[in-house]
Amino acid sequence: MVMRGVPRHVLDLATHLDKERFEVEVLSGRGDVAEGSLWEEAADLGVVTHRLDALQRALNPIADLRAYRAILDHVMTGKYDVVHTHISKAGFLGRLAANRVGVPRIIHTYHGSISELQGTGFVSKMLRQCERHAAKVSSALIAVSEDVKQNMLSMGVGVSKQYSVIPNGIELNFFDKKLEFESLPDVKGRPLLGYVGSLTTEKGLDVLLCAMSQLANRFPEAHLYLVGDGPLRRTLRMQAESLNIGGRVCFVGTVSDVRPWLAAFDILVLPSRSEGMGRVLLEAMAMEVPVLATRVGGIVEIIKDGENGILVESDSAEKLFLALSYILSSDDLREKLSGNGLEFVTKNFRLESVVSMVAQIYTNLRNV
Repeated sequence: MVMRGVPRHVLDLATHLDKERFEVEVLSGRGDVAEGSLWEEAADLGVVTHRLDALQRALNPIADLRAYRAILDHVMTGKYDVVHTHISKAGFLGRLAANRVGVPRIIHTYHGSISELQGTGFVSKMLRQCERHAAKVSSALIAVSEDVKQNMLSMGVGVSKQYSVIPNGIELNFFDKKLEFESLPDVKGRPLLGYVGSLTTEKGLDVLLCAMSQLANRFPEAHLYLVGDGPLRRTLRMQAESLNIGGRVCFVGTVSDVRPWLAAFDILVLPSRSEGMGRVLLEAMAMEVPVLATRVGGIVEIIKDGENGILVESDSAEKLFLALSYILSSDDLREKLSGNGLEFVTKNFRLESVVSMVAQIYTNLRNV
């Protein structure tokens, strides 16, 4: 229940499923304090939540066993018709528990490629076996993009007929640049480049900082705002200082409302090395912000290069710099990307449509 894309998606489902048909409860583990919290928001929205501190991100056999037992007790008491899991460890433990007590419908959503599964060492092999077993006890599997689906199938996780590709959706009325926001961000300089997400290795922010150091020579007033937090905050700050752009890179940290920041940006940059889908791209498009992202994972299923955004190869500071310069040098291009982005999201990523597709899976499995 931290301020990241997957917990936000879970809250969207919990609050938008038809209350006449579905009674929803959310069981969640312990997150990193630096990543913020959605617990209070969930309570304000009337979502029934259950906190399980033993469930944590890091692998810990003793804590994981305690988490499994707690989930098992909870699922047994709850007598649920559907258990829908998210995130790798919670998905494995949750599905094992649901299968143990005979829950009739067990669903899991894969939100991205799981790097821990892709190695050649003992731990990766063990985790792949765990994921394969969890898939066998799943009634249905959801992937947020075709790329995620194919990646999981390539590792022998599930079979094709189990999968449905259902992207994340956004509430368009919520992400509207015409809204008046209570707290406007304190920004300086133009143009403003923005990133929203966790400060982790797979996000490629070290490459973005290198590109920013080149861009500063061409656009002396350019500033980069990193909205979010994570384990690389200190390392990235040191890198910015070593590149002599410390005064141009602002570490905003976790925010409760990302919309004012998106509205302030001239470009939203997502320089990921891997990405299941990239929900923030949809949010930026809905706010009519031009987007620049890397050609990885499910991003290529969202961005049509040159039409509703710009794509570059990952891990190339030079190409990222050239693409940024290209976008910033053309008002017409930015206007085109903004208009096409809004139209694309409106047609394809409405939250109501996504929730309807998930609800249909729940009901289709009734007699399976």
